[in-house]
Amino acid sequence: MGRMDVRSLKVGLLLLALAVVGCGDDGGGSTTAGQAPADAVRTKAKFLADANAVCTRYREEIEADLQPLLGGEEGPKEPAALARVIVYEAIAPSFEKEMSALRALEPPAGSDGGVARVVAAMKRELVRARARPLEFAGGESPFEGSERVAKRYGLGACGGI
Repeated sequence: MGRMDVRSLKVGLLLLALAVVGCGDDGGGSTTAGQAPADAVRTKAKFLADANAVCTRYREEIEADLQPLLGGEEGPKEPAALARVIVYEAIAPSFEKEMSALRALEPPAGSDGGVARVVAAMKRELVRARARPLEFAGGESPFEGSERVAKRYGLGACGGI
């Protein structure tokens, strides 16, 4: 692979990292009046705030782990090898911890299993990313499906990188 190929890979990965930083919870929740008692809404709101905080913490960890790799300070120079290192050493460990932390949170009473669906989607896409790490080279997240599932549930900071 030529120097330009490595540079293109790094640019794509940098764009992905910037997307990670740009994605997150907008802080605004939405509820429909009359759907649930106020204390149940607060419980779900607290749960969502805690879950989004977990996801934000691990997004920051992934970003910190990516910086030396994307800056060219560390890691292999060959694009396929660099993509594997990024997935296996920077993304996967934090993603696994994030999924465990989400499973450990106690969902609100009457929960519809939304977090379990988010974690299942994250797991599927992590398996796919491990199988095809070069998907990161294009700068697009292979975690778009789990991001959609997470956002639908109210976890804007979760589901992707």
